[in-house]
Amino acid sequence: MSLSLVITNAGRAALVNAANTGTNTVLVTQIGVSATAVTANPTMTALAGEIKRLATFGGVAVADDTLHMTIRDETASVYSLRSFALYLSNGVLFGLFGQASPIMEKTVNSTLLLSVDIKLADIAAPTITFGSTEFLNPPATTEVQGVIELATDPEVAGKTDATRAVTAKSLWFAFSTWLAAWGSDVWRSSNDGSGSGLDSDLLDGQQGAWYSNIAARLGFTPANKAGDTFTGPIRRDELAYLDIQGGNPILNFDAADYIYFSRATNVLYFIIGGAARASLDPSGVFSSAGQMGAAGQIVWNAGNDGAGSGMDADLFHGRPPSAYTRNDGTPNAARSQGQISAGDTPNEGFHSAPIQIREIGYVGTATRSTAYAPSIAFHWAGVNAAHLKMYEDGSLRARGNNNDPASYVPFYAANVYSHSQIVWSAGNDGAGSGLDSDLLDGQQGGWYADIPGRLGFVPVRQGGGSGQGPNIVHIGWSGSRLKAQVDSSDLGSIVFDPHIADVWRASNDGAGSGMDTDLFRGNPLEAFALLNQFDFNANPVGHFQMPGGFVVNWGTSGVLNGDQPATINLSKPVSLHLAAVCVPNGSNANVDNHGIMVNQPIGQPATSLTVGRGFITGGGGTSGTVTFIAIGKV
Repeated sequence: MSLSLVITNAGRAALVNAANTGTNTVLVTQIGVSATAVTANPTMTALAGEIKRLATFGGVAVADDTLHMTIRDETASVYSLRSFALYLSNGVLFGLFGQASPIMEKTVNSTLLLSVDIKLADIAAPTITFGSTEFLNPPATTEVQGVIELATDPEVAGKTDATRAVTAKSLWFAFSTWLAAWGSDVWRSSNDGSGSGLDSDLLDGQQGAWYSNIAARLGFTPANKAGDTFTGPIRRDELAYLDIQGGNPILNFDAADYIYFSRATNVLYFIIGGAARASLDPSGVFSSAGQMGAAGQIVWNAGNDGAGSGMDADLFHGRPPSAYTRNDGTPNAARSQGQISAGDTPNEGFHSAPIQIREIGYVGTATRSTAYAPSIAFHWAGVNAAHLKMYEDGSLRARGNNNDPASYVPFYAANVYSHSQIVWSAGNDGAGSGLDSDLLDGQQGGWYADIPGRLGFVPVRQGGGSGQGPNIVHIGWSGSRLKAQVDSSDLGSIVFDPHIADVWRASNDGAGSGMDTDLFRGNPLEAFALLNQFDFNANPVGHFQMPGGFVVNWGTSGVLNGDQPATINLSKPVSLHLAAVCVPNGSNANVDNHGIMVNQPIGQPATSLTVGRGFITGGGGTSGTVTFIAIGKV
């Protein structure tokens, strides 16, 4: 393809030498590619949307104003090439080209190979060089070897195309065209022939006299059809000839096939294969040794009519077609003894029926005597006989015993019977009919018994297994989950892989998970002290309970006066193991606890403690409170 490259201002500057007295030779080292439809202008310094830069390219100046360049990309990149740019060795954007539609499409498995000829309007092409010529496939010129297009005949004859090569054929065409226009009065293959006026000395090497000797050219003296007399046969060869000189004129085709005329009998004979096949006598009778035909059809004669001949006559035994009944549906008025009427007979019973069986002795007026009833008899000589008769009520009745007139059995309108059994019909089948058929809709009973085959899957049996009840199990889609229900109890959703997040596991337990387990680190609930077993109300009493029922009660008693005992109710009743008291409080600072006593048996269930003061030292006050600890087990 040929295109115009826009040279950037920076590219033009790179072409000017340092002294501004001439041009530099620049080296293109990279080609940038882009899928963006760039509108190139000289002020650009970079290619918009640049995908990558390629070093696999080559270029060469093929004319003073033309560069040929080949670009190759063998990578797996995918893009639509709409724009490309030339970068110099110092990274300067030298020139670029862009268009709206893709120049080429690069796919994963394809190699992009683009060859372009770049026309330069005001820059000498040789000043632009390329680092490699490995990928070049340039157009051929007078100085550069490369690809060239062959010129057509009209292009060569036009004498103006300087870019296409001339072949020997197109050169000859152009030369012949020129010669024909220049030398029209020179005889040659294109202007001789009829009407050319060419008068040569020889014709195919022969003088004109050689051709005018007709007898010598034929090898015999030709006959004049205007009146020459023949003294012998007219022959094509030894076997094919016409001889009208002999006693019996003959037209011979070969040794066994000929026509001849007998002058003695005035009969014309046709001989084929050495045998007389036909003849024509003086009376005009044409006789044939085999079948005769006319218009491609056999001609009937006394020797080829009769049964199986295919003859379609106008009369049969002298009678017209109307005298006979037909079996092809064509109506007529034939009758036989007044017993069978076939055809369309107006105003006589069901006159539209093609065949009528009328009353016996039909004379035009119906009679109601059963002796005249229409009937059909079937008789198998020496075997059996049967009779079908129409009765006055319109029923058809049949009997199989020809000797028993009373054995007629009617064909009822509702049902038909065979061997005294009802015949099934569309009017008497269905539910309760008792009909037992061999097939149902074309299928054996086993086909319907194959339930998995009819369903297309093996059904699941509901209930009936070990430990299973007869409850109705419902499984259905809620719109987001598969749910199960037994009778009226909703069991919730069935968990599958997409909803496994609802199941506790290592990835979703821990703080805030809401998991309620049966064990904690392998220990049951009883192994831990629960917060609800702690009573921190120390005013006046409290307790806490450890796993295994170990209980510690504590508190403060009421004021003790002298040696009067006081009862302290425990926060948690226990079987007492140990009780200790002290007197940290009192109205007298000298009060001590040496005389405090606990009147409660150890090892016995206790809901309270009885404490008393034996004596109080220090004089002064005699009152105070007791702080206690009671250890036991529940």
